[in-house]
Amino acid sequence: MAARFIIINNEIKDTHENLNLSSIYLKETFRLEEKIWFCNGKIPLYEENIFSLCEQAEIISYNIPEILNNKNEIRRLIQRIINKNKAFLSGLINVSIIFQEKKSDLIISLIPSENNHFELKNQSLLLSFSKCIKFSGNEFNCFRFYNSAFWKTVQFDASKSKVDGFIILNEKGGIVEYPESNIYFIKDKVLCTPSLETGCYLDPIREKILEAATILDLKIVETNKLNQDIISDMDEAFIAGESIAMQKIMGIGNKRFTHRTTILINKKLNEILLEN
Repeated sequence: MAARFIIINNEIKDTHENLNLSSIYLKETFRLEEKIWFCNGKIPLYEENIFSLCEQAEIISYNIPEILNNKNEIRRLIQRIINKNKAFLSGLINVSIIFQEKKSDLIISLIPSENNHFELKNQSLLLSFSKCIKFSGNEFNCFRFYNSAFWKTVQFDASKSKVDGFIILNEKGGIVEYPESNIYFIKDKVLCTPSLETGCYLDPIREKILEAATILDLKIVETNKLNQDIISDMDEAFIAGESIAMQKIMGIGNKRFTHRTTILINKKLNEILLEN
C-alpha cells in the first residue's frame, strides 16, 4: 500500500487532502518511472536511478521537470517523506515523470516494507520459458519504460500456466532476463549472467550483485551464450531486481538448483548496500 505523504514536483503533499491529481493524469501523454529501494533511511542506488531517468528522457527527447536538475533537493524531500510516513525499515520509492503536451510533472511516492535488508525471498521459483521473444538489437532494451508492457504480457501468460513465471529468450534462443530483473547462474566458482548484447534489461542492482560475487572470489562471466541446454549444467540460479528483491530459482523444467552461494551473495550484497 502506498504511503500517505507524497512529493509533487518540489512540494510534499498529503494524499488525505484533495490533491486533484486527475489534472495531471488525465492529460498524461507518456510516463517514465523508476522504483528505488531504500533501507534504514539510506538510498544506496539513488544516483544511478535518477541518472537513468534523465538519460531516458534525453534519449526520447522529452524535457524533464526543472526540479530533477537539483538532485540534492530531491533527495532531501525523499528523506522527509520517509520520515513523515514513518517508513523506518525499508521499501520502494516510486519516482514518476508524467509528461503532458507542454509540461512535465514529478510525482514521488513510497511503498513501505517490514524488512531491514535487501530481501532474499523465502519462496523459490519453478520456471519455464516464455513464447514471447525479445529482439536483442533494440537500443532501448536496457530501460524500464521500453520493457514494462512486454513484461506484463509475459507475466500474464505465466499466470495461466502451472509454473511460477517465465524466463525470456531472444530471437537467437539466448536467455535474456526474468521480468523486472536480471537472471544469474552459478557453476563451481563462476557466476554467469546474460550480457547486454542479449537485449537484457539493465537493472540498477546488477553492478552490486556482480561486486558482491567478485568479493566472494567468483569469476564473473557476462555472456550471450546462455541457452536452455547450457543451464542444465549449472548448480545454482537466482533472479535479482531492485524493485522485486532477490529470489532463488528452485528449478527450470526438470532441472533443480541449490542455493548455498546465492545466500552468501545476498549477505554480501547487503553489506555493500548498507555499509555507508
